[in-house]
Amino acid sequence: MLGVSNTDGIFLNETKYGKEIKQAYYRVKQREFCYNPYRVNVGSIGLNEFDYDNQIISGAYNVFGTDESELIPEYLMALFGSPQFLEYVNDKAHGGVRMNFKYEYLEDWEIPLPDIDMQLSLNEEIDSNLSVIKHINALKASFRFDCSLFPDCNSVLLGDIARIERGKFAHRPRNDPQFYHGDYPFIQINDITNDIKFISTHEQTLNKKGFTVSKMFPKGTLVMSIASSIGEVGILTFDSCFPDSIVAINPYDENVCLDYLFWYFKCFKGDLISMASQAIQKNINVQKLKMYPIKLPDINTQKKIINFLDDQLANFESLDRLKKNASIRLNKLVECCWNGKE
Repeated sequence: MLGVSNTDGIFLNETKYGKEIKQAYYRVKQREFCYNPYRVNVGSIGLNEFDYDNQIISGAYNVFGTDESELIPEYLMALFGSPQFLEYVNDKAHGGVRMNFKYEYLEDWEIPLPDIDMQLSLNEEIDSNLSVIKHINALKASFRFDCSLFPDCNSVLLGDIARIERGKFAHRPRNDPQFYHGDYPFIQINDITNDIKFISTHEQTLNKKGFTVSKMFPKGTLVMSIASSIGEVGILTFDSCFPDSIVAINPYDENVCLDYLFWYFKCFKGDLISMASQAIQKNINVQKLKMYPIKLPDINTQKKIINFLDDQLANFESLDRLKKNASIRLNKLVECCWNGKE
């Protein structure tokens, strides 16, 4: 496939909609594109798939279509999702506080342009994998763990059944680079939310100097975010440090299952959020968390609840694996377009 300028297939739609509206709008027809020139680097570009032509969008966006005898919109949309497009955007766009990716830059972008039959063939495979990803995203969005399993029994205070310790990073500013890039894992809230139950990855590490102003917690510790994003929970699979926006929670005795506490927090996250104080950002202090009531059945009932919810989690994770595999296949297909392979 030869790289050709996409001016062969793209035109600017200059049709304005709504004469009595002070702000100009574009009418967006089916199978036309819209993009935000100031946000295209974070994926603010899309294809209108609605089967009617009365969609409108702010004049701050750019609207364009393709000559479908030469360039199929779905094929182009796949290219917009490629690393090559993001690299081109970051190279071309300019601005101070925000970028500005002009329409002329888009016209000058060179893309691989196989014949229509090849585009159709590629698009069929791309669409198949996109369909899997979209359906799984919809299932995940509607997925809810079964909270009705928790019995209506006596409540105990969290501070009476578990030790709660706040994370530590004593130096300010926290992002001082002299404390990072060493051998000590340092998790943050985004590491907790990467997976549902177990924390298996970390993006940052502390060096020896960073370790002296922090604190290490052992694997198997239940952690919870108590600032900004309230009530995110996970169980460490490795020894790790973390900041004071995260707490460690460990039961005092064998009559309280750590996994039960994890699922309780997971299912009743809304209760934790409602406890949070609103300052510059939401937060829960340790004293307030100690007063949080937990419905605590006998140990056998706790284990039954754990087993049931772990089974639900396994089904959820199987969806994630299907989505990951579809994403890998999709990325390979798009990469093949750029490399001129079939």
